[in-house]
Amino acid sequence: MAGDRTAILFDELRRQLGEMGDVSEELRFQGSREGWTPLYRRGRATLCVVHLAPARMEASVPMSRKAVRDLLSSPGVSASLKAAIRKAPYGGNRKKPRVALPNRRAINSLARLLGFQHKLLN
Repeated sequence: MAGDRTAILFDELRRQLGEMGDVSEELRFQGSREGWTPLYRRGRATLCVVHLAPARMEASVPMSRKAVRDLLSSPGVSASLKAAIRKAPYGGNRKKPRVALPNRRAINSLARLLGFQHKLLN
């Protein structure tokens, strides 16, 4: 049953990403622990990587220092996503927060964040 819920949430995330336009989906092998994961791009820029398991879904969102500053100051980004962004360490000039997506509200929040990122890439 939990896997069905994850599949429904994943379909909702895919739908919302598809509505952004100019976003492509790829599958990338992340090793034997995670297996194949969907990766979403706009051009050459990665918007997010989705990590799926039967009872959970998470997304990693790579972002530049400028994107971090812009997103943390945006009122449209949820407090929980801002906390995940703040908590994630920098790797070089990028952060890659990994956020849980347990419900539709979290999916909507992530889609808004990715929409902001999408606009920053224009």
